[in-house]
Amino acid sequence: MGLIDSKEAKKLRLSNQEKNEGVSKETPSLKLDKQEIEFLLYLIQEGMIPGKRLIEAISVVEKLQKSYKEQK
Repeated sequence: MGLIDSKEAKKLRLSNQEKNEGVSKETPSLKLDKQEIEFLLYLIQEGMIPGKRLIEAISVVEKLQKSYKEQK
């Protein structure tokens, strides 16, 4: 269900950290049910993510996938 290969994502994340850009490390406490997570993942999958925001999208997808797996 990933948008990008995990090795490639790690490489992109490392290059992003070198630039000091990206998503904040804070984890808000937002509770989503399984159906809402599926909907968000579908929107991201079908959406046009600009390359400039790709790292953020990858981070969001990984967090959503982790949350989805925890709910099973």
